[in-house]
Amino acid sequence: MTETKLKPCPFCGGEASFVHKYYSTNDYIVVECEVCNISTRPIRGTGETSVKAARRWNLRTEAKDD
Repeated sequence: MTETKLKPCPFCGGEASFVHKYYSTNDYIVVECEVCNISTRPIRGTGETSVKAARRWNLRTEAKDD
């Protein structure tokens, strides 16, 4: 199985990692910055796989210079 590479945090540049979160009876995997603790938001009502969480974390728009 190939490891999913996570981009640095878009806010502080810190390293990100996968974290298990538990809400009620559901188990979620989110990506969270180890420095500022910002994280992806789990999809409500469904468990989220690490691939989906990584895709959500790595998806971002590039800043435009004016």
